[in-house]
Amino acid sequence: LARAELDLLAARNNATVAAESLRNALGLDGPLDFEIADELGRKTVSLDEASALDAAFQSRSELQSLLAQQRASEEDVAQHQREHLPTVSADASYGWSNSEFPLADNWVFGASVNVPIFSGGLTAGRVAESRANLRALRADERTLRQQIAFEVRRALLDVARFAESIDVSARAAEQAQENLELAQGRYEMGVGNVIE
Repeated sequence: LARAELDLLAARNNATVAAESLRNALGLDGPLDFEIADELGRKTVSLDEASALDAAFQSRSELQSLLAQQRASEEDVAQHQREHLPTVSADASYGWSNSEFPLADNWVFGASVNVPIFSGGLTAGRVAESRANLRALRADERTLRQQIAFEVRRALLDVARFAESIDVSARAAEQAQENLELAQGRYEMGVGNVIE
């Protein structure tokens, strides 16, 4: 009886902790505003690993952030590579000027070409740095994808284990009910005692 009472206390504590975890997962600050149904019945949920992984990859904000950083880093590499190319600029203006009236039309046109011949390795260094940053982001993405895949696989295994434990617990509850009925029958017939 003492062991059963300890098990009951542990089960009540686990139920309270589970309710708090549910409240936290739902993002509620106050207490739960609904009652949790106490039933061992379950609905069959079919989750295949591929769709679960796809949903996890789409919904994880840190992965989406890394992918956005990669796109920005790719553009950074392209921008620094363009610094090797010559730049062309043109300018044109129109105005009137003269020391006497009538004013004369003035047209001014100009163009310049800037060819980077030597920059002391600055441009090459910027390109190399941008590529290194991109490689680091891709490595971070691979690591994060592996972590997410591990979490999904572990969650799928937990779902399967808990589904099986519900079936086992339901059978144990049925057996306990049968044992109770047998003990009550023996007691009523006078062959069992009250402790049984």
